[in-house]
Amino acid sequence: MSWGRSRDSKEHMRVLPVLGLAVLLTLSACAGPAAPAREEGQAGTDRQPTTLRLVSRREPQTLATKYSDPRGASQHAKDAMNAGFALIDNQMRPRGELAEQLPELNADTWKVFPNGTMETTYKLRPGLTWHDGQPLTADDFVFSWQVYRTPGLPFDQSPQNFMDRVAAPDPRTVVITWNRPSVEAGVLGTNFAPLPAHVLGERFQNVERDPGAADGFANATFWSQEFIGSGPYRLERWEPGAFVEGLAFDGYALGRPKIDRVIVRFMGDENTVLTNVLAGELDYAPTLTMRFEHLEVLKRDWVASGKGTGIVGPDYFIFIQFQFRPEYQNEPALFDVRARRAMSHALDRQLLADAIFQGETEIAYTWAWKFTPYFAEAERAITNTCTIRD
Repeated sequence: MSWGRSRDSKEHMRVLPVLGLAVLLTLSACAGPAAPAREEGQAGTDRQPTTLRLVSRREPQTLATKYSDPRGASQHAKDAMNAGFALIDNQMRPRGELAEQLPELNADTWKVFPNGTMETTYKLRPGLTWHDGQPLTADDFVFSWQVYRTPGLPFDQSPQNFMDRVAAPDPRTVVITWNRPSVEAGVLGTNFAPLPAHVLGERFQNVERDPGAADGFANATFWSQEFIGSGPYRLERWEPGAFVEGLAFDGYALGRPKIDRVIVRFMGDENTVLTNVLAGELDYAPTLTMRFEHLEVLKRDWVASGKGTGIVGPDYFIFIQFQFRPEYQNEPALFDVRARRAMSHALDRQLLADAIFQGETEIAYTWAWKFTPYFAEAERAITNTCTIRD
């Protein structure tokens, strides 16, 4: 469930299904390079600067997307500041972001070898820059791979643990050698976001010379207050415990965002989020920032009076997954497909939807999103279990 606040025609923000902030920002904001926005109050201004205020349940430890965060911070602020080779659009289709050309399977850009290894080639867009205006080149991806795979540094291991080599034959070409097959090899996004070698290169050399310098590297202010990325927004201000503010980046790969400013506020309490939505202090409340019980409160006046709207539907999955490893599974019946099928048939999905969500949502039988081009094909291939009623 997500909620968006209505605004007048000059500042209307379209609310998309919750697929991550990167989708919302790039699809609503990027239509090719545009002239920088004029400052508020400047003579000749033809529009007022726009601001999107949204909420996140947790404050991130850093703005680097691959930096492991034990607190489980949400990605909204991170995705606004970072970019990858590719992004997934609002129909779950890959699009080039920093990459002008994505690898294509069974072509020269995506080779699969008989021994199970692979090679993918990404072609970067021309003229890419970091938030500080310095050029972003293929060498930055080589540097990032070296940093991410260094023992003792707090970065998520995937996908670089499947990469044997990252090379830059020229400033716009990145060639990755994989030690195993991977379906994500051709659509690498912010899970392999580049790092600015011109900022971190010397500090990383200290880590290579002395592994004891890893803590100093990992705790540098670059990762938070001085972060430099390549995403649609650049860091303007970070008030710890309160919010992160980003300004539209003129040099963004897909063009300057039309939303001039993004403010991500940190609120861990759902009732606080509700209060701020009703008070008009938030424009967008993504999935899991409020409870379904708040729906009736919002519908009574807030939605009815045209102040905003909500999206209720299967855009977040809670599921039961059976353990099939015998060393962990101590219930032999669960290895029998008939037992699992019986449990599935005995689950009254419609009754659960009506009782918990008051009939406001539809039933999901598959992981496929309903608005994706392949949904109809997926629906034909699966079995919709019948409910059993007394």
